[in-house]
Amino acid sequence: MSNKIYKSIRIITWVIGGLSLAVFYVWFEYLRPAPGQLVQQQTFAFNPLVWSKGAGDYSMANPRQTMYLDLLQNHLQNGMSRTETERLLGQPEHFTAQENYYLLSYDLNRSDYQYLVVRFDNTKNIIMYYRYESAYALTN
Repeated sequence: MSNKIYKSIRIITWVIGGLSLAVFYVWFEYLRPAPGQLVQQQTFAFNPLVWSKGAGDYSMANPRQTMYLDLLQNHLQNGMSRTETERLLGQPEHFTAQENYYLLSYDLNRSDYQYLVVRFDNTKNIIMYYRYESAYALTN
């Protein structure tokens, strides 16, 4: 009789283990929230001092992330000069002759760097600005 009980316990253990693996597989493949989905992103008013503290902050908690929308809606404008832009936002993490790149955040789970890109025309005035994701850090 003890042999039958032992076999029953083994079978029950294997069934429970198999079901547990199936549940974990389904959870991690299909039901798991996306990174950042759990954290409600708040939007704050743009503050140049707080923005400057976000320079080099390679985290999803970079304060620049929360001020991005207010900056675009109320502060950056087409036609602003490069000097005015750098006075407002500080020195960029990366720049070219036509663009300034400001780090917004780094997503460790996806290895994505997010930047605010400000593009200038030949007279060094803003012609457009947008969000840019890169798989690597942009440095000068």
